[in-house]
Formats: sequence, structure tokens, C-alpha cells
Amino acid sequence: MPLDFGKLDVGTVLKESLFSDSGKLLLRRGSYISEEVYRRLRRRSSSRAVASATLDTYAATLPGTDISRHGCKPYDDQEVQRLQDRFVSASGTVADLADAFIQRKLGAATELRDLAGDYVDDMSSDMDQVLSALCEVPEDQRLAARCVRMGMVCIAIGIEMDLSKDDLVDLGTAGVVHDWGLFGEPAEMRYIHPAMTLRQRIQYTRHPFYGYDLVRAISNVPQSVSQAVLQAHERLDGSGFPSGLRGNQIQPFGRILAVADTYLSLTAPLGDLPAVVPCDAVAYLVGQLGKARFDPRVVRGFLQSMAQFPIGSLLQLSDLRQVKVLRGNGKQYGRPIVQDLMSSEILDLARHELYVLKPILRHDPSEYRLKPEFRRLMDHRDLPEYLHSDCFVRPQAVDV
Repeated sequence: MPLDFGKLDVGTVLKESLFSDSGKLLLRRGSYISEEVYRRLRRRSSSRAVASATLDTYAATLPGTDISRHGCKPYDDQEVQRLQDRFVSASGTVADLADAFIQRKLGAATELRDLAGDYVDDMSSDMDQVLSALCEVPEDQRLAARCVRMGMVCIAIGIEMDLSKDDLVDLGTAGVVHDWGLFGEPAEMRYIHPAMTLRQRIQYTRHPFYGYDLVRAISNVPQSVSQAVLQAHERLDGSGFPSGLRGNQIQPFGRILAVADTYLSLTAPLGDLPAVVPCDAVAYLVGQLGKARFDPRVVRGFLQSMAQFPIGSLLQLSDLRQVKVLRGNGKQYGRPIVQDLMSSEILDLARHELYVLKPILRHDPSEYRLKPEFRRLMDHRDLPEYLHSDCFVRPQAVDV
């Protein structure tokens, strides 16, 4: 039947293939209608097209992939508190589930997928607010809390990469379970540090195998999740572990987990390692693109969700006022939406002549800036050694 383009919405997925009036295939079944795809359709065809099904079965909105942008809208304090409380609760749930699976007391992971699904729904509604709540939660050194953070960052990247809701739930689940192979290890073996012996380092690099075996035994976890657990520490140039995979040997979920894990390893490290100021961690990731270690599409998705100055970052502007990053600003990576710490005024830096002068930090003796020469030149395999060297400078601190 003829189909009016005016009834074809951006943010839908084709349930049946779409053909032009002359019978030419325009889009296959399952194609996602982004703004760019919609514009191309209008340019390449007449104002009407023919689908092989009726209009009500032609397309369906994809929940979880069409992110809402909120401009300068402030956060809802009650919602932020709810999200903070849920993060604490989710961390406890993940710790209990990991222990139960290690002891083979459970065979399915319904709670894990429900947890990931809830975060997908919340982020689709207001990703910035969810990420802001995460920043406000006091740093938790437990591995379980790190796993929840990992799942959230992965979902944020996946949303910006236009993944379907089912894929986002699987991706979030993979993020949550990616380091479960470390739960059976003592605390000092859960991260690489200079005091490790060579034998201990080798043992550490085998934890993805342990996690893979554990997750693969869970009945309702798809293979893409267990494969992502195995590949989360691989790098496109073959410099990762445990197998030194390269390029197309690493599946999409593994590539996303690699970026998210690197960012969190820098900004929220386990143990007593110092944290890197978020904007320097972003600079490090971008710098690694020149060495072909990360998938550029994933890094682009990361930038669109986290920006050059991630949500929650404290900055000093060119007029010397101190602000907190409130929201991202699309592809304006270096010009986020910020809130003045003194007046609470909300500013869209993309519409002001003001610019970011430098990052600042809370009174936290463990947070540092990387010196410029280290932000782009560090090899990720040597990162823990640098964390205890002279590559850091302390930025200005601020009370908030």
C-alpha cells in the first residue's frame, strides 16, 4: 500500500522492507530510521513509497534508543536521590549475585537483566541526570560498585551508538559481569599495581577466562555477553589480554567494554591508585586513537555521552567563575551546559563567549591531572607504573 513519508517517524525500526514506487528496494527490514536515513529517503525517492505490510505493522518505536535532550533543564532532586539510592542497592545486589554464582547456588540471572533494563529506561529518559547521580555517590572501592558503574557507562555509549533496547540490556549486563572473574581473588589481586610480581601479573591477566566460564554457565545470558566478558581487556592493535586479539577478532560489545573499562580504570581505580581528573582520562582515550587501540565509533559514542568534560566535572571558566558540568551538549564536546557553584545559574557554553580555562577538583588528595606529555603518549599496559611516578600534577582544589 502507498505510505506517506509524513507518517514515518525518526526513531523507528522497519518491520518490513521498504520499496519505492518503481519497486526499488530502499531499506531492508530491521533498518533503523535515523534523521540522516530519513533525509536520504526523501532525496532518493518520491514523496510516497510502498511497504510490504500495512502501516500499523510497518514501523515501531524503539524504546531505549531515542535519547531525550533536555537543554538547560535542571535536575529533579528527588529523582537524583532515588538514583543514588538505587546505585547503592544495585551494588549490594551485584555482590550477592556474584557470590551466589561463584558458589553455584543460582543458574539464571533475571535480576541482572532487570537491573540493566531499568538503567536503560532511565537513561533513555534523561541520561545526564542518571550520570550526574552516579557522580554524586561517594566513591565505593568495592568491585561490585565498579561493575555497576561499568554497566552504566556501557549503556550510555550504546545509546549514542543507536543500539536496540535488547542490545542495550545485553550490553549493560556484560558491563556488570565483565570482571566477575576477580571476585574470587584477594583485594590486592583485583587490579594491577607496581608491587605485583610477574607471576601475579600473569595470574591477573587470566581473570577474563575465569569470568567467561562463570558467566557462560548462567542459563539466560546470551553468548554475546559471555564473549564480551572474555574480550573486555583486548585492544584492536593486539596489545590487550588475555589472548592478544586484533581488529575484527574483537566483537562490538568487547570494543565498547574496552573504552568504558579504560575510562573507569583512570577515573575510579580500585585500591590505592590515584584517580585521574575526568577530562584527562577523555584526552587519554582520544590520544589512543592514533595508536589504533580503540574503535573510533565507540570513542565517538563515548564523547557524545560523556563529553570532553564529563558530567559532574568541576571547571574554572575564562571569567574565573567555578562551575559544575550539568549536561552534555551533543557534539559540542568542549562546551557543555554548566551550573555556577555560587549563583546556581545554568549556562550553555555553546551560546556564550566564555570557555573552559582549566579543571578543578574537590578536596581529594588522590585525584590528579596527567602532565600533557602523558595524556597522549602513555601505553595502557604501562599505566599502573605511571600512576606511581612523576607524571601527575595537582590541579587547584575547591570546596563544593
